[in-house]
Amino acid sequence: QHFDEIAPSLHLSAVDFLTSPELRRFGAGTESPELAHKCLGQFGLPSHAHRRPMEQLSGGQKARVCFASITCRTNHLDIESVEALIDALKRFKGGLVLVSHDARLIQASGCDLWLCEAQERLVKVNSFADYRRQVLKDLRVRQELAEREAARRAVLRQKRRAEMLAKRKVK
Repeated sequence: QHFDEIAPSLHLSAVDFLTSPELRRFGAGTESPELAHKCLGQFGLPSHAHRRPMEQLSGGQKARVCFASITCRTNHLDIESVEALIDALKRFKGGLVLVSHDARLIQASGCDLWLCEAQERLVKVNSFADYRRQVLKDLRVRQELAEREAARRAVLRQKRRAEMLAKRKVK
């Protein structure tokens, strides 16, 4: 594994690296040590490793620091970064798992699309267009249900209000 991008900073801890002005100069990292800890934790770096010099970390732990450095600031890629990632994916000959909410990136990746249903099973989707149609259909159904429920509650509120007003008139 190669970690050329962090080699000059291996004497720093992962938190110090993510909060370094040098890293932030390139639009990565963060000013907040709390956010740095959170990002490192999200990538599975144990908390005891957050403050150790990176030269003492395993290769896998250094990789987690690299991933955290990319996503720590915003959790999204700008247009140029997405384009660069698409180009790299087109040239890449290996396998990977891509998790993204960026429709353009998903479509351009040309990969098989799998949907995690109910957090327990994976279902292969025929195409992104089919997936999009199904999501929009599901949203319309949910919206209709929500509107019906709101109307039902409004009727109940009006009924209760009318009953309360009727009781006040009787007194």
